[in-house]
Amino acid sequence: MTSHAQQDGRVLGATCVLLLAALMAAPADAAVVASDGFDSSLNLTNFSQTPTLQTVQDTWAPGDWFGELDPLNPPTNGIPFAVTDDSFSVFPEDDQGVIDNSPDSPGFKSDKYFGVVDLENDLFTGTATATWVFDISGAGELSSVSIDMGAMGNFEASGNGADRYDWQYKIDDGPELDLFISAVDEDIEATYTLSDENGTQVTLPDPLTMNGELLLNGLTTLTAAVSGSGNALTLLFESTTNGGSEAYAFDNIVVENVAEVVLGDMDCDGDTDFDDIDDFVLGLNDPAAYESLFGVPASLKGDADQDGDQDFDDIDDFVGILTGASRATQVPEPSAWMLIVAGALGAAWMGRRRLR
Repeated sequence: MTSHAQQDGRVLGATCVLLLAALMAAPADAAVVASDGFDSSLNLTNFSQTPTLQTVQDTWAPGDWFGELDPLNPPTNGIPFAVTDDSFSVFPEDDQGVIDNSPDSPGFKSDKYFGVVDLENDLFTGTATATWVFDISGAGELSSVSIDMGAMGNFEASGNGADRYDWQYKIDDGPELDLFISAVDEDIEATYTLSDENGTQVTLPDPLTMNGELLLNGLTTLTAAVSGSGNALTLLFESTTNGGSEAYAFDNIVVENVAEVVLGDMDCDGDTDFDDIDDFVLGLNDPAAYESLFGVPASLKGDADQDGDQDFDDIDDFVGILTGASRATQVPEPSAWMLIVAGALGAAWMGRRRLR
């Protein structure tokens, strides 16, 4: 058993920087590595859809749509009524719509998005597809894809009129894997809130779900895990739907890589510096309070010696990260910042002793 004297000596050794850890590399936090918001994109190398957007716009009847929509420059036939919620001012009697389309509404969506309504007509039948290819070379391990989605209507679960809105992904030439899979819940009703000033509610049976989550009008961000690394990420969207009053819309496709931990970054600002000292101390003294404050376990950032936890054995290594010194480095003379470290960590130790 370690005596109090030994523990005191350990802390003093750390706070006086008698043993300094090797400088650990500080990799970047998780980042967006690819995206498509239809107004702008990141690392998007190719997009295609069948039928083409030009074909849809030039030949399809009003109310049918598959492709990008621009509220500020709508197609000749207008944006399908099943997609747009015009109840705020344009058409107060409107009782359906996924996207707020009233320009004077606080929730008016003025940027571009993708809409899908009624893919069965005299010019097209079957499955419509859209494909995105993103450059992910150098992105490392991917972690997730997020998409803002919304839907409204009395959807069909089976038969020739089944409504389907499914997403898959693949990396390079790998297999296509499920990303977001739609389903129709025929056992429940869903209540949709319109954008009008009264917040009128409309209840419809057989709502659409995505990966088990209910989709309502407006756009909600859904996130699905992905795994792997490579040069190209392909996202494939497929849909079959033949109802003029069922609509699905989405925007803001975002691809992120795996979050890499910056050891010692106790204040979660992306780097390790002297601003992290107090939060390192908090992690030592009260791990529950630290997790409540930052939403992550103290051991995730404070495990400076990488043995699976944060404890007083991590002090020397934490000091080493702060100073950039190694254990082989001759110990420098104490300076003002060293005294700050010593004081903070010493206070932490005394606080812990009082709790025992």
